[in-house]
Amino acid sequence: MKSREWEYIFTKNGTIKLMKYHGAETDVSLPAFINGTAVTDISVNTFGDRKLRSLYISENIQFIEKGFFKYNYISKEITASAKSDRYYSADGVLYNRERTVLISCPK
Repeated sequence: MKSREWEYIFTKNGTIKLMKYHGAETDVSLPAFINGTAVTDISVNTFGDRKLRSLYISENIQFIEKGFFKYNYISKEITASAKSDRYYSADGVLYNRERTVLISCPK
């Protein structure tokens, strides 16, 4: 399936997994919904070899595929929605919600 900026699939739970970004922005916000359906997952290859300046993780994102931050370059900041029950961010660095695991920081 495709929207204007995103290529995606439906998960077995009926939510959306982002597979590819087709936009031109380097400051990217992961959508909370596409056409009324919650976006909950993001693929390791969503951004290909594109370099991002910043990434905003919406409140519905529950699963970021293993290796995502290894293969996706983010130079300035990673921000999680304050409503997220899975992720937390401070000073551009991403942690799990409990703040016990540093998930990623800008490179």
